[in-house]
Amino acid sequence: HNGFTEKISQFYISHELTKNQTILFGQGSRLPVNYDGSRGTMQMETVLKSQIGRNYADVFSTGIRNIGSYKYMNYDIGIYDSTRYMKDFGQGLDFTGAVYFKPFSDFNEELGNLKIGGAYNLGDYHISYHMYSAFLDYQYKKIHARSEYANADGYNGIKESQNSAEAFYTYLGYDLTEKLKIQARYDVFNPNTKIHYNTQTEYTAGISYQLFKNWKLMLNYVRVNNQSGADSNRLLFATRFFI
Repeated sequence: HNGFTEKISQFYISHELTKNQTILFGQGSRLPVNYDGSRGTMQMETVLKSQIGRNYADVFSTGIRNIGSYKYMNYDIGIYDSTRYMKDFGQGLDFTGAVYFKPFSDFNEELGNLKIGGAYNLGDYHISYHMYSAFLDYQYKKIHARSEYANADGYNGIKESQNSAEAFYTYLGYDLTEKLKIQARYDVFNPNTKIHYNTQTEYTAGISYQLFKNWKLMLNYVRVNNQSGADSNRLLFATRFFI
């Protein structure tokens, strides 16, 4: 593998076709394999992404994509080289498409911000893989709730696997003040559905504080129940700063 190119997360050119559509060529933002995995670090409510995001997604690939943003719908559809982080080129192709709808766009003040959508990922890289996911995200005043489900027959994320896998999480957050937030998440991942008692479940409780507009402090406690190994407890702290 080429150690230099693997360190490059984004390298692309883009062209705005209309005020609603953009064409991007190169290695842009994270692939929208699922909703949680496609979000950037500063968008995360907890220290770690869900197991869906950590295992299936949170990756960059080189290709061409069409990104659309409309009042009631957003989409992100692309064809990519199936290698991740420019490790090797020409090993296979990858299709990734995501779409979500915003039915309350005319009534966000009264009804809140609702997003309903899903994604599909299909490709070949040493292994053939395909995965689909569906999510619901809702924010209303001080409350933020989200749930997401994903089913994979092989996947090409941070790790590659030929296994059939399944994952689900649900998240709930509440704004105590404008800067101080509390969170909770139930997160379950089965890395191989053909094996019994193979599930890993994480229970997360967290708190975050927006020290400044560009500086966030986060503290999480995570209880991990592992059916195929030892259980564990984790205390995670993160600080995120950007210029």
